[in-house]
Amino acid sequence: MRNMKKKIIISVAPTGNKLRKRDNPDVPVTPEEIAETLIECSREGASVAHVHVRDEKEMPSSQKELYQKVWDILEKENCPIIRQASLAGSSKTDPALSDILDTNTDMASLGMGSINYLDRVNLFEPDFIRSLAEKMRDKKIRPELEIFDVSMVDNSIRLQKEGLLTGPMKYNFILNAPGALKGTIDHLMYLVRQLPPDAIWGVTAMGKCHTDLIAAAISMGGHIRVGLEDTTEDAWGRPANNAEQVRWAVKLARLMGREPVSCEEARELLQIKRKGGSE
Repeated sequence: MRNMKKKIIISVAPTGNKLRKRDNPDVPVTPEEIAETLIECSREGASVAHVHVRDEKEMPSSQKELYQKVWDILEKENCPIIRQASLAGSSKTDPALSDILDTNTDMASLGMGSINYLDRVNLFEPDFIRSLAEKMRDKKIRPELEIFDVSMVDNSIRLQKEGLLTGPMKYNFILNAPGALKGTIDHLMYLVRQLPPDAIWGVTAMGKCHTDLIAAAISMGGHIRVGLEDTTEDAWGRPANNAEQVRWAVKLARLMGREPVSCEEARELLQIKRKGGSE
């Protein structure tokens, strides 16, 4: 890509599955709040939105109608941010995750295997992963491959050989989640060495390792994710909302010689065409 090697994709994950308003009043939970936050973050320099939705009781939801409502608001407001739906796993196979792919999403996260959290299993059975990958391929939705452990990289390469994933594959290393790889620079470097040569990769770091791993990813040529799903604090331990975290990431990237991509440049890099309104 022309002049793109030094540029960086900044993703924002504004909500996640855990935070409630009582925990942090800045977390957006309704489709309107989520869309408003994403519009603000796009203006600050985020080019990809990693979206979880909540029901009327603020509980995590897989309702495709809630996702589509967020996308429709973004479309109405002419917000160019890339829409990435979270296909977050649960302790059982959830067919509703596949239905989310019937919305007007640009991307979707795709777990490359199951993981034992401290209190539950995040279940992604091999055949279910294949079915989601096949549907994404057929609907021209770009997967972001969620990697919690080293073996999951091997799983992705196996699916590529089966024709279910096409390059360049976009990886998201999720570090320091309970039950996953610890958030260390050594682990990050090892994961990067396992990737296919044309891979595009980024880092999501949970909790206190967030700042170190974001800086490491920037220096190593990777991309980054910020937002209240991953951390509620800035580099100095102070509360920071989604837009503040994006502003910090943009400033840090520029100080390290990397310019955030525009939304259109991110689409070019990830090979994603912009879609219209509701399907």
